[in-house]
Amino acid sequence: MTFKYFPSEKNRSIAFRLIAGNGRIILSSVAFPSMVECWEAILDLRLSSNNPNCFQLQNSKSKKYSYAFYDAAGSLLACSPHYRSATSRNRALRQLPERLHRALLTTPPFPQGEK
Repeated sequence: MTFKYFPSEKNRSIAFRLIAGNGRIILSSVAFPSMVECWEAILDLRLSSNNPNCFQLQNSKSKKYSYAFYDAAGSLLACSPHYRSATSRNRALRQLPERLHRALLTTPPFPQGEK
C-alpha cells in the first residue's frame, strides 16, 4: 500500500493516488496547488476516514458504485474508482482507514525532496 504522486508542470499542481500492493487504484485525489496541501489532504483523509459526514456514497444509473471524500468545508478531496456492486464498494470503504494508515507508514511525505 503506497501513495503515488502525480505532478503537473502545465497546471503547477500535484495529485495523489492510493495504490494497493497489486497495483489497483484505491483512491484518486483532485489536484492541489502544492505538495504541502497535497500531504495535508492525505492526513485529513486519514483522520476523517471513519467520519460518515466526510464521505458520500455514489450510485450511478449504469450500476457503478463509488465514494467521494470531502473536507470540513465541503471541498472534494478524493474519489474511489467504480465498483461493480454496492457491497464491494462498502467493503472497500470499511477497509480504507487501515489502508490509509499503512500507506502513511510506508510513503514519504515529500518525495525526492519536494515541498
